[in-house]
Amino acid sequence: MRQKGLGKTFNELSQLMQATKAEMDEHASDLETLQTLSKELSEISPDGNKAQIQSKMDNLSNIFNTFKDTVKEKEEEVSSCQDQLGEFRSAASTLTKWLEETNEKVPVVQPSSEKSLEKDLQIVTGLLDEWTSKGPAVQDLNSKGSALCSLITFLTSPAKTKTPSKSAHTNGGGPGSHSYLTNKDKK
Repeated sequence: MRQKGLGKTFNELSQLMQATKAEMDEHASDLETLQTLSKELSEISPDGNKAQIQSKMDNLSNIFNTFKDTVKEKEEEVSSCQDQLGEFRSAASTLTKWLEETNEKVPVVQPSSEKSLEKDLQIVTGLLDEWTSKGPAVQDLNSKGSALCSLITFLTSPAKTKTPSKSAHTNGGGPGSHSYLTNKDKK
C-alpha cells in the first residue's frame, strides 16, 4: 500500500521505526555524556551560568525523553497493526478456502432427469444455507478490513509537521526532523 506524497509503505514504516530506535539508543549515550560534561562545566563556571546550563540540559533531556516516548508509542502502534494484519490475513484465508471448497460443491448444470434435478436442488439449497450462515463472518471481515485499512493509512501517512522550538535543534536535527512520529493530530 503506497500513499501519495511523503507517505511510507507499511514495511518502510516498520524499517524506519527500527532504524529510529537504533538511532535513539545511540543518542541516549550521547545525552548521558553531555549531562556529565554539563555537570563538570557547571562546577567550574560562575553561579549565574550554572542555573542556565542546568536549565538547558533539563530542557534537552525533556525533549529527548518526549521524543523517546513518542517513538515507543509509535512502535507499539505499528506492532499492534502488524498483529491485526496477521489476524485479518488468516481470517481472509479461511474464508477464501471455504469459498473455493463451496464452489467445487456447486452442481454442474446439465440436462438431467427430475430425480437428479431434485438432488441438485437439495445441494444448492444446502449451499445457500451455508452462504447465509457465513454472512456475519463476511461482514465481520469487511469491518475488520476497513478498520485495518484506516489504521494502516493513519500509520503510514505523513504527520503534520510540528514546528520545533529553537532549543530542540541539536546539530540541525531534533524531534521536528522526525515528524512522521508525531502524527497525533489525526486520531
